[in-house]
Parts: sequence; structure tokens; C-alpha cells
Amino acid sequence: MENEIIAIASRLLASEEIRNIQLLCKNRDNLFLEIIKIDMKLGGVGIHNINKGNTGRYEIKDRDIFRPIQYIYAYLKMQPGDFDWVTREIIHMSGLHLESLVKRLFNIDRFPLGQALALPLAKLKLERQLYLNLKGIIKPYNSAKHHLDHKKDTHLFSVECALLYYLSVRKISLKLMPIVHLYTSAEIWDTLDIDSTNLI
Repeated sequence: MENEIIAIASRLLASEEIRNIQLLCKNRDNLFLEIIKIDMKLGGVGIHNINKGNTGRYEIKDRDIFRPIQYIYAYLKMQPGDFDWVTREIIHMSGLHLESLVKRLFNIDRFPLGQALALPLAKLKLERQLYLNLKGIIKPYNSAKHHLDHKKDTHLFSVECALLYYLSVRKISLKLMPIVHLYTSAEIWDTLDIDSTNLI
């Protein structure tokens, strides 16, 4: 699974971004703050601005799209020693964010991401590179949801892979969100979560 995630990240992230994540994972003490900084540089909707205090910044009708990012925020605020236990969920929630965007774009509610992208509608609605990038996200996302067949007392995903996947999803989301009907105003995301950014 690591190879698939590295391949996705190599397509979507700059080599400097990948290097920064690799260095960050060697010393996790400031991981949350450093990820907030990287997230802010990307712009758009991410863990740096998903909340306003203790509440989500989005309209309730967009909960399916933005709630997964709130979960990722919560996972990354955990103690550094616990990060290995939430890598699967970071990947799961990242994929769910994209799945919800695709379902909204296609006006469907019953198909998972892989089946939604297999619809003829997918190639009509999505620009080719965006379509291919979304296809690349599917395998790790499905593994995070369904596979528990790795060795006992190990984790299916490393912290590095989880963070690379999250940032790759963020890059795809930046391309996808402008073509999806959202109830939340785009201007909402121009401000930051003070609780997070005060720590930087």
C-alpha cells in the first residue's frame, strides 16, 4: 500500500513537500503545528480552518463533505505516540471527503467512490487528470475501510503515508470543490481557526 500512496504523492506534491513530511515523521513532537503550517500554504479547506473555536465552519447541509476534515484535525491533535493508531482513519476520512464531493457533483448518494468513478458520467463531469488522480486515491481508501490482513501488532499505514495521502487529497479537493455545489460560502474559508494558528 505504501507504494501506491508514494506514487499518488509523487504526482500531486512537490518534492520539497514530500521531503518536509519525511523529516517531520522522524521527529513527531511538533507534527500537528507543522502540518497546520503546510495546510495553510495549500489554501482552501483543511485542518487549519475547518473549525471556528469548537464548531465546524461549514453549513449543516455540507456536513458529509467537511466533517471528515474535522476528524482528521482531531486525530492529528493526539499525542505523538498515538499517531500510528489513527493512520488508517486519517486515510479513511481523507477518502470520505473526496467521495462525498464526488457524490454531490454526480447527484448520487448510494455509490462508493470507486463505483461512482466507474459511471460514464465521471468522464463527462471530470477533467481527465482530475479523474485519474481520483482513481489513484481509491485503493488506499478501500484498504483503510476494509482490510485488516496485515501482521499482528502492526499498522497497515505509516504516519508518513497517512500524511502524504491527506495532503494529496487536499490537492485534489482544491480542484474538485470549485465545480461542486456547496451550501457553505467560499469566503468562510478565508479566515483561520484561531485556536490552531495561535500555536504557530
